[in-house]
Amino acid sequence: RYWGSEIYPCYSYLGIAEWESERYQKGVHILPIMRAQFSITDSFHILFGTLYNRNNHLLCTPLYNNELNYSSDLESGVQILYENYFHSSDLWVNWQSFIFENDMHQEMFVFGYSSHTNIINTDSGLKIGIPLQFVAQHRGGEINISETHSIQTYSNHATGVIGKYSFNRKYLKDISIGCYYIGFLQSVGSLYPFDYGWAVYPELSINIQDFRLEMGYFVGKDFITLLGSPHFGNLSAKTPDMTFDKMDMFMAEIEYCYYRSKYFSFGIEGSVIHY
Repeated sequence: RYWGSEIYPCYSYLGIAEWESERYQKGVHILPIMRAQFSITDSFHILFGTLYNRNNHLLCTPLYNNELNYSSDLESGVQILYENYFHSSDLWVNWQSFIFENDMHQEMFVFGYSSHTNIINTDSGLKIGIPLQFVAQHRGGEINISETHSIQTYSNHATGVIGKYSFNRKYLKDISIGCYYIGFLQSVGSLYPFDYGWAVYPELSINIQDFRLEMGYFVGKDFITLLGSPHFGNLSAKTPDMTFDKMDMFMAEIEYCYYRSKYFSFGIEGSVIHY
C-alpha cells in the first residue's frame, strides 16, 4: 500500500501552508488500521503500516500537540521501537503524501527520532534522564509536474534533562521536573520568515491519583514548531505575515483519567495559557 497516495492527513490548525486539506477531507470519514509487526526481541520491534503513537512519540509538549491524537488522521509508514531498563527510543517515518509520476502535488513525509536515556535509575524511585528528540518534514518531488512548489525541509530538535521521583504512596504517584532546549531549522526553502530559532521550556509535572498537573514556561525567539500547538512559536497562526521578535508564556494543564479496566477509560483535559 502506498500510504498518502490518496488523501493527505487532515490537521486542525494552521501551520502547513500551501496545502488545502479541505479539498481532500470533509466531514466524518473512517480509516482502517493495518499494521505488520516484527518483534525481534521483547525490547526491539519493527512495524509497517499504522504507527504506534502512544505517549506522543516521547516528544516534549512544544514539539507535539496532544490534539493531533484526536483531530489528525493516523500516522502510517515505518517505525522502530526499542525499550529496556535504561533506554527507550522511537524512530519513525510518517509518509503523508505519496506521489506517482506526473502528479500535481508534492510528496511529503515526516521523519522523527525520540529517545530517553536514564543516567540514574535507582530502586528508591529516583530517575534522571537525558531526552534527545528530532523531527523533520520534507516536501519535494522529482517526478511530479507541478512548477508552483519548491523543495522544502524543516526540522525541530530538542534535548535537556529530566528528573523524576516516584512515591510509594496511595495518592501521590510521582513528581517530574525537566528543562528542554529546543531549536528550529529551515534548511531548504523560504516558506517561513525564520531560518533558525530557539526556545527554552522548563516544566513541572505532578501525578496525584487520577489527576495529572503540568506547568511550563516557554521562552522563544524566531521559533516555529512543526507538530506542536501554534501557541509555541513566534509566527502568528491568525494574522498573515505577523511575527513576534521574542515571546514568553506560561502554560498550565490539568488532566483527569478514570481508569476502569484495560478495555475502558475516560479522560478530560484542560489548559490555561498566559502570554
